[in-house]
Amino acid sequence: MGEAILESHGISSEKKKGGKIRGKNVSKMRDRKQFNCEILFNMRVYLDKKTEKKLKEWERIRSEILNSPSS
Repeated sequence: MGEAILESHGISSEKKKGGKIRGKNVSKMRDRKQFNCEILFNMRVYLDKKTEKKLKEWERIRSEILNSPSS
């Protein structure tokens, strides 16, 4: 699931061999970058699920308030 996002950032799970880009050693940099992307992606999924739950709860409360006969 996170593969497509990581690859769009130029990070592939297969390319873990060190290479040189602009004279810098890339292997460690790429691994760290991939690790950070995976953490961010997982956090985003986790937060989306939590906010979705909250939104449904708020919708339910809101509809109850709107549908209740005003006194």
